[in-house]
Amino acid sequence: RGERGIKILAPCPYQVTIEQKKLDPQTQQLRVDLQFEQGESMRMTITQEREDGQEIEQEYFVESDSAPQYFPLDDFEAGKIRVRFYNNGVSNVDARVTVE
Repeated sequence: RGERGIKILAPCPYQVTIEQKKLDPQTQQLRVDLQFEQGESMRMTITQEREDGQEIEQEYFVESDSAPQYFPLDDFEAGKIRVRFYNNGVSNVDARVTVE
């Protein structure tokens, strides 16, 4: 008889880092278009290092959605912000991030 076995495909944790520029601290928001196949949500952090060396960080758990999701950037100054997505066992991730 032939041998049979199973394959176990465990999710591998990874992160994706995106840098965006925020120009107008009063009106701009982070737009996230995020879609994935499995899992409940992905952890997203938005960070910025200020000129005084202080770091600001906001954390969200983002769900897969066909409509864009918007996140406030009120606590951030004009300049670069870093957006990171952390895989929580989701697969086939398609993400687009812009500041509007």
